[in-house]
Amino acid sequence: MEEFSPFAPVCLFPPRLAVVCFSAFNATEFRGFCDTMAKTTSDKPGHHQVLQVELLARQRKRPQQSRSVALVVALKKAAREILESDGRQALTLQRLADYSGVAVSSIYEYFPALDALVNAVFVDYWEELLESLMAEVETLPPRASLYDGLLMLVQGLLDMQQQLIRMDPEVAEKYLQYGELRRLELVKSEDMPRSGVTQALMRRFPDEVSSANPDKLIFLALQTIQALFRIIVLEKPGYLTEKDTVVLLARTLHGLLTAPVDDERARG
Repeated sequence: MEEFSPFAPVCLFPPRLAVVCFSAFNATEFRGFCDTMAKTTSDKPGHHQVLQVELLARQRKRPQQSRSVALVVALKKAAREILESDGRQALTLQRLADYSGVAVSSIYEYFPALDALVNAVFVDYWEELLESLMAEVETLPPRASLYDGLLMLVQGLLDMQQQLIRMDPEVAEKYLQYGELRRLELVKSEDMPRSGVTQALMRRFPDEVSSANPDKLIFLALQTIQALFRIIVLEKPGYLTEKDTVVLLARTLHGLLTAPVDDERARG
């Protein structure tokens, strides 16, 4: 647990509830974030509270044999095509079974709820996006700059977030909130992709990056990206489609990564 987080995890009850214990003094700081995901209970005044957090529905088990792998691939492909064409309201068990050719009983074997399947589709989307962005970093033209790379990164993230919201707004919101729980180390997840694009951009344009501690720069850049995207989606979703949002976010990251550290307080 990092020092800045006042929340201490107690245990995780699969597959839907994480029970987190924290003092009543800190409860208000976290309650707004948890409004749509959690409910709180308390014992006596002044005592610890228990926060029950609804986690993202997840795949029941990983396929091992080639036939099972093919079945899960078919389900995710079918769900993705339905979501892209008609949205979440069109994704029903029967339509999924008809579209994929997989029996309903087999669907339940791997995905206990349709939200678990949607979550798996979202994970695939993010993995594909990050892979694509990494490739684009390597193929930026010789005259490109760090700022050009950051524009590319921000635009890709914004486009992806809009796509996920179009497919399933509710799961898209939970996906962001779950990322925050993971950042605070309140829950653990092995299936959420991690980005290396910022590091790749710093390696691609080393002469433009500040001489400050590179690990610190990466940490601050990642936290900035996550926080800004989360707050935009949850509080100002209209900003996602405004043209200047890409520029403003890219400038913010560019200033963070390139600003010279010449303040005496920083050196001291």
